[in-house]
Amino acid sequence: APVLGFCTERGSRTSHTAIVAQSLGIPAVVGAPRLTLHVEAGDTVIVDGLDGVVIVRPDEEELRQYEAKAARYAALETRLRATRDQPVETIDGIPVEILANIELPGEAPLAVDYGASGIGLYRTEFLFLDRDAPPTEEEQVQTYAALVRSVGDRQVVFRTFDLGADKLMRDDQNRERNPALGLRAIRLGLRERQMFTAQLRALLRTAGVCNRELKVLLPMVSGIEEVREIRAIIGRERDAIGAAAGDLLVGCMIELPSAVLCADLLAKEVDFFSIGTNDLIQFCLAIDRSNDQVAYLYTPYHPSVLRAIEAVIAAGRGAGIPVAMCGGAAAELNLVPLLFGIGLRIFSVPPTMIPFIRAAVRSFSAAEAEDLAARARSSSIPSEIERLAERFMRGRMNGVP
Repeated sequence: APVLGFCTERGSRTSHTAIVAQSLGIPAVVGAPRLTLHVEAGDTVIVDGLDGVVIVRPDEEELRQYEAKAARYAALETRLRATRDQPVETIDGIPVEILANIELPGEAPLAVDYGASGIGLYRTEFLFLDRDAPPTEEEQVQTYAALVRSVGDRQVVFRTFDLGADKLMRDDQNRERNPALGLRAIRLGLRERQMFTAQLRALLRTAGVCNRELKVLLPMVSGIEEVREIRAIIGRERDAIGAAAGDLLVGCMIELPSAVLCADLLAKEVDFFSIGTNDLIQFCLAIDRSNDQVAYLYTPYHPSVLRAIEAVIAAGRGAGIPVAMCGGAAAELNLVPLLFGIGLRIFSVPPTMIPFIRAAVRSFSAAEAEDLAARARSSSIPSEIERLAERFMRGRMNGVP
């Protein structure tokens, strides 16, 4: 039977469990302490993933209310999905690109059906999880090529495996005291060269098999040396593979403060940026994003976060490279006009959020968004900036075709 919804006692909205649930369109509430003390087998439970509400053993009136809410949401989604062939642009005609984040290749057709113009983030680490050994190079080529073919001529951004922290292979014994800051992502890749090189070779071969240039995104980049080292590996493997290799565009995920502060330098070394706000907010504000004890401090509206995003966009623009955002902040409806106002033009979000982000973009003009950004810059308190964004968007989604 399909999963209808789930709740957890621990975690936060940016833990990977919550991210996967949103991507698959499964209602979920995480971080509900002592929930299991109140639930017994056979109980009816309402899981409201929109507002983060769990109701155990609801009465008939509560059931009617939430059934009506679910029906309204489904009707709104259907209405918005019907506009997927319309251009995504502001009221005054400024275009915006909306891509999809996916965990599994099988999600790609769903993303296209929701109106994605491409895959802005394929989290390749999910190919490495729940198994005793890494996938072979050949297995990766087959998986990656099938994904590329499934979306036609649309772009696909392959993020190299972001293993470590809370995403471990079955035989991993992670004893690090602070795994989020430890051996993960490209740090792990550069330590486990054979596994990492096999993935880069698979991507080069996939580009050759599909006869098209592919985009490869490097997670957890802290500085230029890592980028140059990985580019050198790609260069050597391309030469070794020969005519069977295709071309790769190499991008840098901006999610560490060091990458933000060096964004102008990194922009000269890579072909594109993608801002990963989940970790960027975590590291900017020194908050463990999987720790529900400090989840209340996690906010994309913090001036430091918004300034960091704006600085990265400016660095990308100065170097003439595209800048996308693939983190959870890109999928927050109230934040969309503010992000647009500070210069973001490429949003990569869970497939189920695409119709809503499209509608949000079509609800404001560039001048309005830039004015909102100017007012946000004059505020130093996250809650005030959040209220500005909420007031700006209030009522705009109603009646948006």
